[in-house]
Amino acid sequence: YVGDSLTVGMGQTIKSIKTYATSGHTVGQGYNSYASQIVKDKPLVVIMSYGTNDAAAGNIDKFVSDYTKFIKHLKDNIPNVQIFINTIPPGDSSKATNSGYKTAIQNIPSYNAVLSEIAAEGATVIDANSCISSSSYSKDGLHLNGDGYKAWHQEIQKQINASGTPGD
Repeated sequence: YVGDSLTVGMGQTIKSIKTYATSGHTVGQGYNSYASQIVKDKPLVVIMSYGTNDAAAGNIDKFVSDYTKFIKHLKDNIPNVQIFINTIPPGDSSKATNSGYKTAIQNIPSYNAVLSEIAAEGATVIDANSCISSSSYSKDGLHLNGDGYKAWHQEIQKQINASGTPGD
């Protein structure tokens, strides 16, 4: 898994997964921080979960460009890697009190809408958000709670396994 604070939380909850993640990162920052290490590690499967911080920043063109660059780099440097892009959890605006979180939640649908365009670089979009409900979120309305992360991880793995690719 590579991503932002949602991926950090996933890694803290599901100890068996390998994560490359930093809270607050946009996909461009993730590329700068982790692309070379991921290439060095040569995983067979990469699950990418970016977009929340990009949605808060509000530059969708940069999001598309940076995500595309990241995927292309991985595909060019890791033979036969399977890349999955996870849709961004929608958040719960009724719980969000932070103005940045509210902006992100408002923009997330537009960012999710461009993921299929990004995936054309050689990735598969998976939408594991069907398992997330209001009770899945922590008090801030943006991050998941322990049960939310467990359900999200199980749904991600289910969709990856259904694609014929072994997860975890």
